[in-house]
Amino acid sequence: MAEPITIARDGVYVPSWGNKGRKKDERITVHYRFLTFEEEEKIYGRARREAGEVPEKQDSRAYDAWYVEYLSQAWLLRVKKMITEIENLSVSIDGQVIEVKDGETLFSGLPLVELANEILHELKGLTSVDKKK
Repeated sequence: MAEPITIARDGVYVPSWGNKGRKKDERITVHYRFLTFEEEEKIYGRARREAGEVPEKQDSRAYDAWYVEYLSQAWLLRVKKMITEIENLSVSIDGQVIEVKDGETLFSGLPLVELANEILHELKGLTSVDKKK
């Protein structure tokens, strides 16, 4: 019998953005989990609805633009759902301190574009299969 494929359920990512000069226990840390097939299906269905009506494929420019919007929505929804906790991240905007503890808050329009992009690009391509085995 072949050796079983090792599957990870979750992981931790320490972004480079915002962590320079921080002590190890004070670093921004993102905890995430891998989604189930059913969760992924719901996300891609929602992304398709949010991307709007699918243009005819004969209109390649319109279809390509729609497809980019669809994928962007899907990746964003997927990463928001994957993030289970964010540690050591708070921002002060106009004197108001906001604790950023989850993906919904991170991607809610806060001026953390570089951090949000780094996390989005890191998590969107992850797979639960351990490729070393």
